[in-house]
Amino acid sequence: MILRGNENSASEALSKLLSDSIDARRAFLKIALPKLRIPEKQLSRVEVKHRHRIRHGEIDILLHEGALGVIVECKVASHKNAYQPERYRRDWKEKFGTEPYFVWLVQKHDEVLGADSDGSYTITWNDLHGRFLAIAGNLQVAQARCILTFCTELVEANIVLPNNQLLRRTKSCKGYVQQHAKLILTSIRDRVGGLDGKVEEVNECPPCLKAGRLSWSSKFNWINRVWLYMKPLADIRNTKCPFGFGVDVPLFHHHTADSFEDICSRIPQWARVCDEHGLVFRRNRPSKWKGALSLPYPFTVETKVGLNWLTASRPPGLETDINFDWRNDEAAIAAGVRHIKPFLQMVEKFR
Repeated sequence: MILRGNENSASEALSKLLSDSIDARRAFLKIALPKLRIPEKQLSRVEVKHRHRIRHGEIDILLHEGALGVIVECKVASHKNAYQPERYRRDWKEKFGTEPYFVWLVQKHDEVLGADSDGSYTITWNDLHGRFLAIAGNLQVAQARCILTFCTELVEANIVLPNNQLLRRTKSCKGYVQQHAKLILTSIRDRVGGLDGKVEEVNECPPCLKAGRLSWSSKFNWINRVWLYMKPLADIRNTKCPFGFGVDVPLFHHHTADSFEDICSRIPQWARVCDEHGLVFRRNRPSKWKGALSLPYPFTVETKVGLNWLTASRPPGLETDINFDWRNDEAAIAAGVRHIKPFLQMVEKFR
């Protein structure tokens, strides 16, 4: 039974249905990935797993057969997380050498910067509900009953929304306008030149350009090691407000391609370079994501246990650059370029 408004029980029920019914599997793939052509014999061999553990997390629903992988991330009353597609794709590609498909299954369409930049696909629970109802009438009684029961439970659990609630979700952006933030940060990336990176929003954090030099691929598994934040200085929602720029240099982050075991011996040298440039260090509270602990330099991090992130930034009071006219986009872009360049030069010294 699907519990009211419960994401995990909804994904578990869908996973079971897709595993038990090839008709449901076919209908799901047709609506989620309309360009995918999969032979019936291969479709019959597709395995479906719920809450499948991978190196960097847990996949809600995984459909796979050989090197074919379809990753489904289910959302109920929550936003997309920009880091998830890249992280899950990377783990799959390391294991199978192919690019998986990534499907968001959400209640409402919404735009979260970075979440759909890698060709992810999005469908709603209402889309899926309608598709299943459409095919049920052409199935044998037992198969139709399973699909109709699932559809009924989706409605009773408020996973499927009434039509008047299906308007596109507008993300509440504290102190900035989403597309304006994307324009400023991508313009900074392009103005510097030679950078790889994209703009992301993660939960309540301000929009961030996660960037690195393309040449760094020879020494890092993950090159986007300079994070330029657009930091709003007011709380008015979805409104262009005064803002500044701040930079973090992650020495370790759980949601990246770095393995702690691979980089732990390199962190002391990276930290020494950051200290020489006047940066200070923070890490997460043990086993928590929110909340930060200051790390006096020099420090040692000998184990990954409880470590989610470790970062370097300018000291409090100096971390945000506000010395530009925030109302002038060209002035803001020039200030962002000026702010990020010293950090890029610093990371060049990492070995």
